[in-house]
Amino acid sequence: MQALIKLLIELGPLVIFFVVNGKAGILVATAAFMAATVAAMVASYLLRHTVPVMLWVSAIVVTIFGGATLYFENETFIKLKPTIIYVMFAVVLLAAQCPIQAAKEPPGIRAERINGLDHVGDGVRRVVGRCVAG
Repeated sequence: MQALIKLLIELGPLVIFFVVNGKAGILVATAAFMAATVAAMVASYLLRHTVPVMLWVSAIVVTIFGGATLYFENETFIKLKPTIIYVMFAVVLLAAQCPIQAAKEPPGIRAERINGLDHVGDGVRRVVGRCVAG
């Protein structure tokens, strides 16, 4: 039952968007999408006592770009939503693979020996080398 609730919370706003878009057009569908996203957040909090990060990110992007779509009556803004979300996740994944600044070792202690892990330093060097080399 929990899996069904999670699926409805995550996919519900999108399904509502597509159904309303097919019947009433993209501007009405955008307003319905914004309302459904807020409703999904409330339902998630009430039923699961948490709001997933993806739902927060989606709600912020939908609110900003959906609001711009309705204000300017230009559907381009809401159509940018998937691209923006995918770019945000790509940046997060890239940042996780390519650390900006290497962790500094404590004075006199080699990173390979911390907590008994012998090859931590080698792994860090490989990841940094991959990011720098391309």
